[in-house]
Order: sequence, then C-alpha cells, then structure tokens
Amino acid sequence: ELRKESEKIAKELQEFNSDGVQIPQNQAEAKKVLDALVKENDDLQRQTDVLRLELDKENAKVQEDEAEVADLQAEAADLELQLAKIEEEEKKSAREEVELRKKLDAEQKNAVAIAQD
Repeated sequence: ELRKESEKIAKELQEFNSDGVQIPQNQAEAKKVLDALVKENDDLQRQTDVLRLELDKENAKVQEDEAEVADLQAEAADLELQLAKIEEEEKKSAREEVELRKKLDAEQKNAVAIAQD
C-alpha cells in the first residue's frame, strides 16, 4: 500500500516537475529554492508596482486630456451660438438696409417730382 502511494506521489511530482526544475532533495536545498522564489516574487511585485504607477500616470493624463476636450467642446458650442447670433444680426441689418434704401429712393423720387413741378 505504501509502495503504491509512494509511486503515485513520485508520478505526480514528475508531472508537476515536467518543466525541468530540480526538486530539492533536502531542507537546505528547499530553503534555497524558496528564497529564490520569494526574491523573484518580490522583484515581480516591484515591477508590478512600477507598471501600476505608470498606468495611473497615463490614466491621469487621459483624464486631463478628456477634460480639456470637454472644455474645448463647450467653448466651440459657445462660439457657434455667438456666430448664429451675429449671422441673425447681419440678416436683420440687411433687411433694415433694404428698407432704408427703399425709403431713400422714394424720397429721392418725391424730391425730383417736386423739383420738376
């Protein structure tokens, strides 16, 4: 029974260790492997932290850019509104000019008619 269990564990270890990593044979080797894994984990954590900071900076930059875009869109909408008002005033001025020219023409015709009498 113990032999079957031992063979089963050995087989599982071989499957688990299929990438060629040496399985420690004693506690000292196991400690070295564990220390190396802890160091690698710490290094990866530092790299992750650095990348997270870079990502946070990029996200902050994107948010600033989005805020600037929103401000520019609001400014553009305001300018479009001002332009529409100016165009409306121009149309009104043009209509008033046409009316004044008609009155001037009528008065000139009236003055010519009076002068001819």
